[in-house]
Amino acid sequence: MADHADHLTSSNGVSIDAPLHELSDYHLYEKGENIVFSFAFNPSNKSRDGSQIPFGESQKLKVYLDFDSKISRDNQELNDVAGGSFKNPSGIREDATILLTLKNNKLNYRVHGIGGFNGRTISDGIGKTFHGTRSEVFQFGPLVRSNRNFIIFEIDKKKFFGQDSDKTFVSWARSYLSKGDTYLDSNGVERTADQTYSDLIGRALKDQNPVEIRLQNGLHPSKHVANGFGYPDVVIYDTSKPAGIPNGRALEDDIITYLQQFNNTTPPTTSPSNRDGVDFAANAQVDPEAFTTDQGFYEDVNRNDMRIWGSFPYVGDAYNIPSQLRSENVYRFYDKVTGSHYLTSNAKDIEKQQGKKGVIDEGVAFVSTDVRGKAVYRFINTKNDTYFWTASIQEYDKFNAKKNYTYEGETFWVQPPDSLTPGSTEVTRLFEPDSKRYFWTANPSEVTSLLGDGWVNQGLAWTV
Repeated sequence: MADHADHLTSSNGVSIDAPLHELSDYHLYEKGENIVFSFAFNPSNKSRDGSQIPFGESQKLKVYLDFDSKISRDNQELNDVAGGSFKNPSGIREDATILLTLKNNKLNYRVHGIGGFNGRTISDGIGKTFHGTRSEVFQFGPLVRSNRNFIIFEIDKKKFFGQDSDKTFVSWARSYLSKGDTYLDSNGVERTADQTYSDLIGRALKDQNPVEIRLQNGLHPSKHVANGFGYPDVVIYDTSKPAGIPNGRALEDDIITYLQQFNNTTPPTTSPSNRDGVDFAANAQVDPEAFTTDQGFYEDVNRNDMRIWGSFPYVGDAYNIPSQLRSENVYRFYDKVTGSHYLTSNAKDIEKQQGKKGVIDEGVAFVSTDVRGKAVYRFINTKNDTYFWTASIQEYDKFNAKKNYTYEGETFWVQPPDSLTPGSTEVTRLFEPDSKRYFWTANPSEVTSLLGDGWVNQGLAWTV
């Protein structure tokens, strides 16, 4: 966090300024029959305009997998904060590594088995992969509702555990630059690495420091305890249990909220000099004088401050917030073939719709809420390729149970109908019984016109 993490560091504790290669989050969870590995980059990036953030030319990510380390559950304190403890922390060793590189904007991967471990079974199990810009999952301070680069991939669970009968494994990862690799600093100046620099990521709870925290980035996890850290910075994931801190980490897990359970510290008790990172994050939520509007929101964050997609890669579309606004413009498009309308605030989606034949750009329908609100859920009707949006969890449950509707994800933010305040914009939903089409509008004259054409007013969908 803040000045304690997200730096590429040498083995002797020297850090360099290489933001495109810095890691901010490691999420490890299951979806269906797959284990999902999700890595967020660019922790210092405050991009909110929907543009694609470039990856570094020397972008490299190595994911480590340990199937053999024995996990103990006899220390309740470490169970709560770290998901267990190691009977022999100095014996942590990777059985396989997954090396991911980018060349010509193509993600390449190679699995290497170690000590007789056959990496081919894991390689054969890798299915969908993703690399690109999506909405943040950092969830605090100046970085709320900004965008990140991600590398995400899935591995079939049966093939993943093909050589291991245990359902528990240990993982960590590092983004790194080798000697001679080029990189851009935060000012866009190209530089060359004079030695190997690494940004190690595991639990992303780097607040346990009796020594210089950045050394943790350059050390193998087997050396963390011996060098004064309370426990190894790795993820312990028992797949027989639900994913979520401290067992693995799901997308909606908020590190800051979690740390508050331990008075913003993690066992064993840390020195006050190591609280800077957590205090910075907390201040970002409550001190509006410390950050500009463009940098984010100040409220304490929760699950609704991020978007999650209903299908791979699970992290929602990038935010598209113009610099003069605090929130996103929601565009409306009309499809002359289906006779239906489409709502979106995503920059790439807007560009896609504008390039479609037979689709009319009707401009900005409304602006999403600029304060904490409710996520709007999107469904597609697989019978006729029309869409349905709702901010109601009851309607979400109803449509999610319908065979011909597929949940796609959370789109923009609104306020519920009963939170109407002076100056709010009302968005009405109408329904056409014959065609089974829905229509959303913030224009009262459109409501009047459609009612005259036989549409049914279904009331206030939401306010913004």
